Amino acid sequence: MEQQQQQQRAVVAAGGVTAAQTGGGADSMALTYLCKQLEKSKLVEGLVVKAFVVDHKAREESTREAQTVARWLEEMGVDPEILELQWPDSESDPSKVSAFETHARRLRFQALGRACRNSAIETLLMGHHQDDNVETTLWRLCSGARGAGLSGTPQVARIPECHGLYGVSESGSCSILKARQALRPQIRLDQKTNVARVSFPSSEVVTASTDIKMSTGGILICRPLLSFPKSRLLDTCHHNKVPYVTDPTNFDPTLTPRNAIRSLLSSNRLPRALQAPSILSLIKKSQDLLRDSTELSNGLLKECKVHDFNAQVGTMIVQFPSSSSLKDQRAGSGSGSGSGFSSKDCQIQAMTLRRITELLSPFEENHFPLQSFEAFTGRVFPDPDQALQQQQQQQQQQQQQQQQQQQQQQQQQQQQQQQQQQQQQQQRQPFTVGGVMFRPVSQFVPLAEAVAAEHRRKPEGTPSQPDCTSSSSSPNTITSNNIWLLSRQPYMRHRLPEIRLEAPVVSAASAAAAASPDETADRPYSPWILWDNRYWFRMRVAMSMSAEEDRNEPRTIPLIIRPLQQDDLKTIYHLLDQDQTHDRNHNHAHLQQLLSHQAPGTIRFTVPLITTTIAKDKSEKKQRPDSDTDSKGSEQEQEQEQEQPLALPTLQIRIPGSLNHGENQEWTLEWEWMYKSIDTQALKLMGWLLDG
Repeated sequence: MEQQQQQQRAVVAAGGVTAAQTGGGADSMALTYLCKQLEKSKLVEGLVVKAFVVDHKAREESTREAQTVARWLEEMGVDPEILELQWPDSESDPSKVSAFETHARRLRFQALGRACRNSAIETLLMGHHQDDNVETTLWRLCSGARGAGLSGTPQVARIPECHGLYGVSESGSCSILKARQALRPQIRLDQKTNVARVSFPSSEVVTASTDIKMSTGGILICRPLLSFPKSRLLDTCHHNKVPYVTDPTNFDPTLTPRNAIRSLLSSNRLPRALQAPSILSLIKKSQDLLRDSTELSNGLLKECKVHDFNAQVGTMIVQFPSSSSLKDQRAGSGSGSGSGFSSKDCQIQAMTLRRITELLSPFEENHFPLQSFEAFTGRVFPDPDQALQQQQQQQQQQQQQQQQQQQQQQQQQQQQQQQQQQQQQQQRQPFTVGGVMFRPVSQFVPLAEAVAAEHRRKPEGTPSQPDCTSSSSSPNTITSNNIWLLSRQPYMRHRLPEIRLEAPVVSAASAAAAASPDETADRPYSPWILWDNRYWFRMRVAMSMSAEEDRNEPRTIPLIIRPLQQDDLKTIYHLLDQDQTHDRNHNHAHLQQLLSHQAPGTIRFTVPLITTTIAKDKSEKKQRPDSDTDSKGSEQEQEQEQEQPLALPTLQIRIPGSLNHGENQEWTLEWEWMYKSIDTQALKLMGWLLDG
């Protein structure tokens, strides 16, 4: 992917502070020594090496061993920092925790990630070597892995186990993605069939910005020793008198499957096909296969076209390739011209479909295996051979009909077209894969045709108004041409993502003065938080207060981020109707039109909503039925509070209302948001983003 290539170039050119994770073994100690020698050589300007030593706190000796390694590093001239893992209070003996290695790995990487972020370090070096790579690949082979799973350990990758940690995993900064068009389409959704109709308004109609503020950054893992066997690293330590420790448990073949594989490799008891040279050859072939597959996937993405990508509501309109363009693309890739798609074709299509869904999915990258997408590729990538056979059969039927019943030709053709449309519509049913729902688009008016139709329909000088209902009369309307509306899948019942946070209260004057987005500003926001794995948010409350009140102990106001729900709309519309500001961009009609055109149907109930809790009105309490006398205290507290909607943050809709939280001053909610980090190369290949 283009992102990964950029990451690799950034690592090669990196200066500043670089950290090495040092556990005291020969591999990590050799890595730290070599990094220190590079620092001394001045070959990389401004390079400073720092070492992190993890104290797992799993054994009584852990702390002493970590201190010993730190002392060795100081003698080497490297600045060490010991990171103590924080186990749950309920675990008196972490070594006896179920799946200890899994929990320790997660805590270790999170501690390393936070340490890198706090020290402004972007690259973490690790001492994995060639032997580790062989062992890992052999274990994956035994576990049934194939394809990319056998491509070995990557030299450069994002830090694992840190999803959702701001400044650590795919976050810490942002970039603005510029779209090729500045107009939003209008979407109509049939509630019964889930079939959509799409048209663009006239260019004279002002719509929301299509630019995307996307999260970027994070910590990269770099493994510079993967091409060296462990014997070379041991020689480096011995020749340069670098101390290291040896863990005897790593050589007990009965302890873990990894140890058993290591024992078999070291004793040459494996057949030649499973020995290190053969496994390294397998890794190389798998990497070549992955690279070729990515190139073929890029070619398939070029055959797709994004008509709209709306990060504000999490939707995308994609025109997938026709059967004829797929046939040309397959011929160019050398897949042959046999009947039906080959297994290679299906794998490329599955990879492409996953890359498209991950632009909207509420899950981490590669969360779903490619196999889970293969059953759905035929829905959006039509089989060119099957389409050709159907076309030939239709032509033969038409010729026979012309000979037999020429007088009824026009009527029969109309019937055939209706049947074809019905068959096509039956095939194009909504479906969900990879956390994304696909809805077929039955009618689509392109942007250029919409503007031309607007000028034909209205006299010169007449102001244009958006009209989605007249799209069927446009001569160039695209009907059922493999266009799909994509959105986040609907939430499962009782599993709505909800985040509670405390927003700091600042004076309105200082909030206006401190407009810097830097988190270290005098008047900070709440920490960035990831909601639904799609949106990053941070918030604060600006309140009118005196200078003396502003200097008092910091205060916060509780906020909730959750999806918009049906009952919320009634409250929001009621509050907007009562608003006296007469802001045309924040009234009932504007919001109703916005949701109708950009988030129709159930799509609107995946949009984030910010609320707060307020005391219930006494009159409302009397109307509620008596609660169970045995209710617990927490339930009684909930009976005394209700949620008050404050904003639809991604739509920039502020909801009016009177809120005080015990304060007499007026206050205003302020927020910033970013979309999750995504594969921008995919959007560029599908023609949505501008180059650069």
